[in-house]
Amino acid sequence: MDLGLQGRVAAVTGGSHGVGYAIAQALLAEGCRVAICARDKARLDAAAQSLGHDVFAQTADVAKPGEVEGFVQTAASHFGGLDILVHNAGGGGGASLGAPDAEFSQAIELNVLAGLRAARAAVPLMRTRGHGRIIFIASVYGRESGGRAGYNVAKAAEISLAKALSRELAKDKILVNSVAPGSLMFPGRSAGHRRLRRVRPAARPLRRARRSCSRRRLSCLRPREPGDRRLLDRRWRPVPLPGMTSS
Repeated sequence: MDLGLQGRVAAVTGGSHGVGYAIAQALLAEGCRVAICARDKARLDAAAQSLGHDVFAQTADVAKPGEVEGFVQTAASHFGGLDILVHNAGGGGGASLGAPDAEFSQAIELNVLAGLRAARAAVPLMRTRGHGRIIFIASVYGRESGGRAGYNVAKAAEISLAKALSRELAKDKILVNSVAPGSLMFPGRSAGHRRLRRVRPAARPLRRARRSCSRRRLSCLRPREPGDRRLLDRRWRPVPLPGMTSS
């Protein structure tokens, strides 16, 4: 696939593994020069070596003010500019109403404020080039129920931030989008793999349910709300990333 990205410069936060690594890999395949950052230096160096020679890697904790801005600026200096910013770093706590405020604040800091700071650093660089692309990797749980409360709140705010920035920056020919993926499997999430493998055999495919159930019975099997997965739908099946085997 040729997306017309040959020679473009892209910066990806949280690019040492999982979704961020796969994004960096895809951008490289399209001919981009890619910069990645992450907190874990050993993992980051291993990822950079695996990705290849067109990768610039810098250790940075995006939740700390100044570090993500430093990464964006250094990446632009290294490659001579910036065309694409992908804010992929994220996560969050606040599992329940009783969770401490600090857990919710940390989720907002990591997902929303880090993305805002990265965008602030990237926009002037993109304006000098006359164009730009900013992508926030959010989550389906920023759009509907499920997951931990702090994570949901942060991802919903991240999606809203992307919408606001898209309107503000359109005049500068800077396109801003958010992407809300669902469940994903990648190396390093073995606990999640085991959980999903336990659930799958118990779930009956929708087509088989249609053959064996009356309409009334089938309506009882359908999820009552997005978080209720009594009958797994294909939309909820995890998407394998590079490095996964289809076992």
